[in-house]
Amino acid sequence: MTSPILISLHMPKTAGSSFGLALKREYGEGFVEDYNDRPLQQQAPTRVGRALAQAGASMMGGGVDASTTCIHGHFLPVKYRFLRRPALFVTWLRDPVERIASHYHYWRRSYDRDSSLPLHAQVVEEDWSFERFCEAPQLRNIYSKFLWGFPLARFSFVGISEYYESELERFASNFPNANGKVSMELVRANENPGQPSVYVCDAHQRREIEQIHAADVALYESACRMRVAAASPGVVG
Repeated sequence: MTSPILISLHMPKTAGSSFGLALKREYGEGFVEDYNDRPLQQQAPTRVGRALAQAGASMMGGGVDASTTCIHGHFLPVKYRFLRRPALFVTWLRDPVERIASHYHYWRRSYDRDSSLPLHAQVVEEDWSFERFCEAPQLRNIYSKFLWGFPLARFSFVGISEYYESELERFASNFPNANGKVSMELVRANENPGQPSVYVCDAHQRREIEQIHAADVALYESACRMRVAAASPGVVG
């Protein structure tokens, strides 16, 4: 019987870079990164159309090498929905208000004129305020953009970034790699060395951002309920 391939969706600024490093160490040569789609750089029709075209190719048997055991990156998971082999989907979510604040500060400090993508360059070169960043249509409800056509319930694991260490242990106990290992080394990547414990402290500002990103707040709250259910006796996560 063919072992399932692990499809790991990296939502921006949800500890996905750290998780990717842990997966790479565990899956070895079977690990493949998929960061070429650049969903946030595309308008919705282009973003969705490209993912559906890739899904069609996968359904016909193309797109994924037989030696691949884990794919991790920024992409619409519907791209891999119709693979002609078993697949398990995993991702991580973070409080949407803190996630977008982290995203904003990361882009501000990591900008490189020669390599940063157009939207990143626009944000920095036009000196966007945090408020403008939060309100920008391209950056609203990022979880919802990535999850087009792919309900959260289809994921076998949705980690909550605020509990990264214990959630990594939960993942490892449920998803051994192709060699049967159940340990995942704790590694960190792309962290802000000066990150405060909370980015958005003002209650009014937080409510405003939550309203703008209401769809993502709903997804995050659903994921938190899934986590609690997974920890409850008699409930399979």
